[in-house]
Amino acid sequence: MTTTTLNNKAPRSGGASGKSPVRAEIILDHLNELPALPAVAVRVLEATASDASAASDVVRLIESDPALTTKVLRLLQRPGRGVRTGAATVERAVVLLGFSQVRAAALSVSIYDVFRGVDSGEAGSPALRAEIWRHSAAVACASRLVARQCRGPAKPEEAFVAGLLHDVGKLALEACLPKAYQRVVDRAVKEHRPICDVEQEVLGVDHTVAARRLLTRWGLPREIVEAAWLHHLDPRSLPAALAAPMMVRIVHAADALVRQLRIGISAGPGPTDVERRCEELGLTRDQARELSAAIPGEFEACASAFDLDAAPTDATLVRALSEANAELGRVNARLDEAHRAALRRGRCFEAFRHFAGLLHADDPIGIVAEKIAETAVLLFDSGRAAVLTTMTDPAVAATWDKDRAGRSQRLSGVRAETGASKLGRSGGFRAAPPADIDLLRRIGDLEGPGEPVVLSLDHAGSEVGRVVLLLPEHALSAWNAAGRELEGLSLAWGLALSHAAGREQGERFQEALVEANRRVQSTQAEVLHRKSLSMVSEMAAGAAHELNNPLAVIAGRAQMLSADCADPTTQRALDIIAEQAKRASGIVNELMSFAKPRQPMPVPIRLAEFLEVLWRRWTEESSLTADRFEVRLADTGVQVYADPAALQEVFNALLSNAVAAMKPETARLIINSPSAASDETVRIRIEDNGAGMDAEVLERAFDPFFSHRHAGRGRGMGLSRALRLIEIGRGRLSLESSPGVGTTVFIELPARAPANPAAGA
Repeated sequence: MTTTTLNNKAPRSGGASGKSPVRAEIILDHLNELPALPAVAVRVLEATASDASAASDVVRLIESDPALTTKVLRLLQRPGRGVRTGAATVERAVVLLGFSQVRAAALSVSIYDVFRGVDSGEAGSPALRAEIWRHSAAVACASRLVARQCRGPAKPEEAFVAGLLHDVGKLALEACLPKAYQRVVDRAVKEHRPICDVEQEVLGVDHTVAARRLLTRWGLPREIVEAAWLHHLDPRSLPAALAAPMMVRIVHAADALVRQLRIGISAGPGPTDVERRCEELGLTRDQARELSAAIPGEFEACASAFDLDAAPTDATLVRALSEANAELGRVNARLDEAHRAALRRGRCFEAFRHFAGLLHADDPIGIVAEKIAETAVLLFDSGRAAVLTTMTDPAVAATWDKDRAGRSQRLSGVRAETGASKLGRSGGFRAAPPADIDLLRRIGDLEGPGEPVVLSLDHAGSEVGRVVLLLPEHALSAWNAAGRELEGLSLAWGLALSHAAGREQGERFQEALVEANRRVQSTQAEVLHRKSLSMVSEMAAGAAHELNNPLAVIAGRAQMLSADCADPTTQRALDIIAEQAKRASGIVNELMSFAKPRQPMPVPIRLAEFLEVLWRRWTEESSLTADRFEVRLADTGVQVYADPAALQEVFNALLSNAVAAMKPETARLIINSPSAASDETVRIRIEDNGAGMDAEVLERAFDPFFSHRHAGRGRGMGLSRALRLIEIGRGRLSLESSPGVGTTVFIELPARAPANPAAGA
């Protein structure tokens, strides 16, 4: 037979994903490079399957192929046949062996030689190939037995061929990619998984598809192709448009029977419902057991046709029992691990339930971090756990000690370095970086057995915090095996941290918004007030400019007429005219001073000395007595930076208003300053117990020409001018007042000259 060398187009990495159709097609292309099934083998199969074929026809076909002739004669000369070496002929072999063994010989020679002649460029495993062939031969024998027992439309000899070729896809894949396929088998056995699933993951194609492609290319009957392609499907889910659905069911049941007996290698978990599969063919449970008992002997009888060393029936059963025990051990080990995993999942669930019970919707982030640490201590049996946030600035750190409860704090000026942006890479513990340990030492150590390790807390794909704790090595390896459980906890804890941080940020935004609204309202009122003052100033300046000259003329002419007048009554009238003109001129000058005040000349003024002079003058010249006028300073070293004349005018205006509002017999006035010499701004309070103002009067208190005193009312310029002078000097002036309680004036003045002289201009 011609040897074919395959061009290795497909990569042989065992980590390929079954999701790549390109890789699957590349591997399937290799199958097209396998040699075709010899024509003589196909004709022998057809002849031995037909009831109308004569022995002479089969003899002629066998004798036309030297390799097949040699194989059949060697079968006849095996011990127990009673045929001498020189007496063996093909005709005698066909008569003695029967069509079934001749067919088996034809297939063994043809198919086995097809794969033996393949050169894949890699060293294959003869042992693996032999075990696949042993399993296929046993399934062939079982298929024939099942077909005989069913007495259905499927012929036993056709079922034999279908069973023999059901796993030809494994032989093909092993021949094309021997190293990769050995990994597939090892992985399926180790992980106790269906081999088709592992083939899809590693190679991108499974052996049933490979068998369908190969057998179709060889031109074998459709029922044989369908049996090889669909024998792993549940018979209840087979497609409706099949050529021979009974053949697929027979091979499906036969494969389950042989896998249960552990003859050859099929990899993956053994069948658990063999009797049900037989019942679907109309067989009873007793018949299924009889078939299972007959298969080893049947396999032993026909093994010689495949050049297989079949052990005696008892040895086959012993071997099956041994392999079943080994499989049972592997299953027990997996069950133990599953039990441990279930315990871990249970503990994680209890930890989650405990954490959910501790958590409240309005917990601040520090308390949430403490509760995460508490849950971690309970879950991981650690004496202490710490939690560090990585999405807040400053970072928040919290610890929980099972003996001393928890504590948390914000690490001022510190922001934790963000770790990996994706937790999905492992979902387990990693060594705690020194930076985390140094940060956590600020609020408590982590002394004890074990090494400090970190579990990242994830939210929306990014790390939002870390749990740091001490774990012994055995506990670390056990928990790292529970990747899904740890990842679930990480997501729950990360969500809680992120929610708390978001809520705190939202609260800060709300507070900032309220403060911004307050400032906007205050600024709006201040802007309106300034605009009003500006309009009044412009009006006052214009009026003063226009009135000064006429008033001067009126006053001068009145004085001239008064000097020449002899009538006392007329002279008295002229003096009144001159006096009122002079008074009107004073009002005009006052308006000019309000509209265009002189440029202030601020200097440092010691507040204690200034108030001492003010107190002495007002107690001497007003109705205020020393016991009713009090000055209180928290620090006598305080000084203000102001224009002395302007400051004197401001305080005189404020004290004049206070004295006018108070009753002399109950008057009490207090000037108070809580500021210290180190302050940038000096705060002064002037409190009186006068009549006070209602809200309407208070709102208009700084308006020019407004006064709520009716009898002997002034011009209403005192407070408005005081405010203007204070603001020109970079200060602030405000009022609080209640009717019947009194009025408090708040003054803020700079304590020193501005760093930028232009700022005080």
